[in-house]
Amino acid sequence: MRRKFVPTKKYGRWTIVSPATRSASNALRWVCVCDCGSEKIVHQNTMLNGTSKSCGCLSIEMLIAQNKARNTTHGQTRGGYTAEYRAWLHLRNRCYNENVPDFHNYGGRGITVCDRWRNSYEAFFVDMGHRPSSKHTIDRIDTNGNYEPGNCRWATQVTQQNNKRSNFIVSFAGREMTLKEACREVGLNYQFIWLRIQRYGYTLQEAVSKPKRGSFDAQPLSSKFTNRELYNMFAGSDAIGVARAA
Repeated sequence: MRRKFVPTKKYGRWTIVSPATRSASNALRWVCVCDCGSEKIVHQNTMLNGTSKSCGCLSIEMLIAQNKARNTTHGQTRGGYTAEYRAWLHLRNRCYNENVPDFHNYGGRGITVCDRWRNSYEAFFVDMGHRPSSKHTIDRIDTNGNYEPGNCRWATQVTQQNNKRSNFIVSFAGREMTLKEACREVGLNYQFIWLRIQRYGYTLQEAVSKPKRGSFDAQPLSSKFTNRELYNMFAGSDAIGVARAA
């Protein structure tokens, strides 16, 4: 028997407030308020069949509960802490534990964890969610900024390497990119070019085209282009700044 919709009844966490305009497909909708205080227009059918029970807060709370259960003592016997929980532990250690090896790159530089995250894994998990894959780890977008919502993301090692403050940002072929990306694009040894610029004061154009010894075309530096081609390609280009440490 088809269930009857009762506007005075509560559906999940939804409380019906008033009728709303019908959808484009002429489906009935209602203005509803969730237990958490959020207001939203909800389709009548989704409340009747149970596919809509809240504004989304219920799903978040269930995820937190599941993740927290996996991090209990019982959960550890089945494989240890979750990746998300380990990430939260590590970022706090980097900032506040002077005994960790890389403290000088984080807490030693004044990097901190926001109050919302420092003492609450639940808050961290609500903001960051599950990492997309095993190749993703926590990364600060502004590497001189703190661990806080809006400045953190799940990122792969390739993305994080491009975001290191030891990376030069270069202007090349009308685009801005990291020196590592430019070297990869034209077949150059990044470490060699970086040393030439950082330690020996070469300009970008000199660093990518000047042979180690001998005449200009004696020893190609690139696996894709001659030194002369590189010299012309990087004409007018330069290392215009330094990227922000991961």
